[in-house]
Amino acid sequence: KGIPKREEAMSLSLPEKKRSFGESLILLLSPKYRRRTSVLWVDWFIYIFAFYAFESWIPVFLITVFHVTLVKTLLYSFIIYTANVPGYLSGGYLADKIGRKLTTIVGFLLLILFGLTFGYSHGNVIPLLVGGVGVAFFLEVLGSTLNIYAAELYPTSTRGVGAGVAQS
Repeated sequence: KGIPKREEAMSLSLPEKKRSFGESLILLLSPKYRRRTSVLWVDWFIYIFAFYAFESWIPVFLITVFHVTLVKTLLYSFIIYTANVPGYLSGGYLADKIGRKLTTIVGFLLLILFGLTFGYSHGNVIPLLVGGVGVAFFLEVLGSTLNIYAAELYPTSTRGVGAGVAQS
């Protein structure tokens, strides 16, 4: 308590020197981090593609594929979108409770299951809404979990570049 002894003060680590973008990129692609980087890039690519493909095109899917009326399309879209906030909050909670990797793996598997439910609903209201809400929920679970996970894979000095390049 109070001022640390000399030996303790010597063992305290100093903050890492900030790396430039180029140095960080070289580190991300180095043999030590190459596998982490490639898995993270693939995860983010799949997530972002699925997120924008689903969230942006829900009304179009409902009208053109499932032949839902415009009024019902707006209602169903609203119901599906309501799963986003609880999904994002649940992702942060689950990442801490059961772990980042397990949350990511289970999240992707459930995303596929609910995506198939939505896709094969043939316009039937219950499977369409259950599948749509499930997809929206687990997309957000993955979004928050991947944000947390990405920041933990690299040293502090290159964390921002590692997470930013993966998302871009």
